[in-house]
Amino acid sequence: MAQGIIACPYTLSELINDPDLGLAGEDYDDRRNALGQLKSLIDSSQVKLYILPTLLPVIHAYYARSANENFANRCIVDLLALGNCNLDVDHQSCAVETIDLMSRACQFDPSIEVAFYEALMLTTALNLRVELVVVSNDNVRHHLNRLSRCCLSSTEIFVCDVQQAVSYLSSIESGIFSSERKIYVSTPAANFKSLKKGATVIDFAYAVHTEVGNKCFRATVNGEAVSLDRVLKNRDVVEVEKAEHLQVNESWLGFAATRLAKKAIKHSIRKTYQDRGWDMLKQSFNLSEIRTELDIVAQNKNKKLNELIEEIGRELFSLDKLSDCLQEISTFSQLSSIRPEGDGRRVLVGANTEEKYQLSRCCMPFPDDLCVGILSKNGNTIRIHRKQCNNLANVREDRLISTEWICQECHVELAIIMKDRRDTLRKVLNCLAESGIISDLRKVLTTGGMAHSKVTLPFQSRSEMLKVIDLIKIMPHVSQVRVCEIFATSDIKAE
Repeated sequence: MAQGIIACPYTLSELINDPDLGLAGEDYDDRRNALGQLKSLIDSSQVKLYILPTLLPVIHAYYARSANENFANRCIVDLLALGNCNLDVDHQSCAVETIDLMSRACQFDPSIEVAFYEALMLTTALNLRVELVVVSNDNVRHHLNRLSRCCLSSTEIFVCDVQQAVSYLSSIESGIFSSERKIYVSTPAANFKSLKKGATVIDFAYAVHTEVGNKCFRATVNGEAVSLDRVLKNRDVVEVEKAEHLQVNESWLGFAATRLAKKAIKHSIRKTYQDRGWDMLKQSFNLSEIRTELDIVAQNKNKKLNELIEEIGRELFSLDKLSDCLQEISTFSQLSSIRPEGDGRRVLVGANTEEKYQLSRCCMPFPDDLCVGILSKNGNTIRIHRKQCNNLANVREDRLISTEWICQECHVELAIIMKDRRDTLRKVLNCLAESGIISDLRKVLTTGGMAHSKVTLPFQSRSEMLKVIDLIKIMPHVSQVRVCEIFATSDIKAE
């Protein structure tokens, strides 16, 4: 069954002509694309456009004044070909109902400011059983939604912009946005969000913005104070109140229904414990002196550094135990500096030679790391590992060769997984360029709404690489960053 819509004069004009060129570049493109999609839905008879007869003289007068009479006539013809005025509706009765509606609105809430033809769109939509009214102006849309909620509370009329209308109509057509699976919920300012059925207030807060969710203190639904675990219904109006110093509550995971909210809550909880862990470390150690050893402790536990710090913050890994681990690493480093591994040969990574070598993927050695080489059984290849790599434990000593880097930099291939959004990758590459890093984009694959990209970047040290990875991780829409491979810029030579 085709969905019906009513549109304001500005939107009707844009459907037959290009949108306002005064918009910013990205806004213009987004609006033009949305108008094109809406027009396609109308042309394919998936959506019926109803035009208020009272709006046609307004549109004609505007184009006759801004262009000429012939252009104005052609615009009206194009509009009537696109939609219809549905003369079966008693428009006189709609006008009487509109006057009554505006009168009740003045008594109920004098701050509601709408023009007669704007309120007429609501009453006509009610008579046509149309639930979608498309309005371009944000302020008008806000007041019409308030008027609909306050004085037409028994109906479900959705006042939205073009982008929201396209999303709503396309979802209904594809069956995604059915009442069985999705709901539409809005802020008092008519900022609508699509949520899965069963979503709660906390899900809506995170759908608005991560910081809104993190600082969510209390909320009202349709003007009534509710708890954060309140299950929302279609067309609920939710207002969230924030508290700046509030910390995310782990109990929220018990009633969060959307993946977005659960992921954001878990991330915030982890960050809280990580911050606590760093504070605990700063009070007991000199971080500048143990920073490298902390990486080694984390690697020995098969964890990332932040995961180790989180365990410290949760008091799952005590500072006393950490102190013991640091002491062991310090002792091992002293012994390693006295006794060369294996037969005492030394390999310099960076000298030009025909001898083959490989950089190990298990520990990803860097130029500033203490390294060890493993000679292959046939003696033709040397595999380079970090000294603290766990895989060295079972290697015979006569196959170990001490190594060191002499190259100034190496190249690292990073895999970046991000949401498939416009300009997401460009913003990442621009961010790298602003940091003085020249990237080599290898490939980009998109699947399931996600983009998988591989870029190669030059680095001089592991700490420099970790800083860049942290910089990319915090960018919008980036889900994951990981190291795929490290390439040396030159060969090695055995002495």
